[in-house]
Amino acid sequence: MNQLFRRNTLSLCFIIIVKVFVYGQCIDDAKLKCWSGIDHLALEDFKIVSIDESYEPISGQFGISYDIKSFDRFKKNFNKHVNNVFFKRASELDTTRVKDLKSNLDFLQLQFDLCEIHVRKFRKELFLNRKELLKGLDFVGLLQEETIANFANEKRKLIRETDNGRDEEKLNEWSMKIEQELEALIQFSAWNSKKIKI
Repeated sequence: MNQLFRRNTLSLCFIIIVKVFVYGQCIDDAKLKCWSGIDHLALEDFKIVSIDESYEPISGQFGISYDIKSFDRFKKNFNKHVNNVFFKRASELDTTRVKDLKSNLDFLQLQFDLCEIHVRKFRKELFLNRKELLKGLDFVGLLQEETIANFANEKRKLIRETDNGRDEEKLNEWSMKIEQELEALIQFSAWNSKKIKI
């Protein structure tokens, strides 16, 4: 019962917070920034605040959302129906404490890129298991939860292994790994509207 409540609450929160789609397309606005390989995170994407000394001076909040219906099983792909978003209003920056703004923004962008890998995996799983949509949308909600959990675990690993972006050698290793994974999943990028071939 408790797990069901948690699952339903989590799904409901993501649906409510991220319901800003026009025909399944992610739209940037004052609240959200959609992932892009060229339009990276910038100062204006953050709420400028004074953050307590016990916390990092910059933080970013990422989300994975979808706009899927049962009849979407006939689509050639789900790339425009699952989105990787950055919550601007929940992401904070203390400009008085950030010593190297570019490095901090680059590290959060790397986390955003990591989230994109998981979004592409979500799209791939939806594509491979689209017949599950015949049974209803519970499958999509469960897949979203699993994707969010996997991203959170890998994000913690990235932060730990790179000492929160301070270890240049490890940061370069992660950057290369993320770039390679994004390229390997290119068919599942939001820009690909062609039929998926696996």
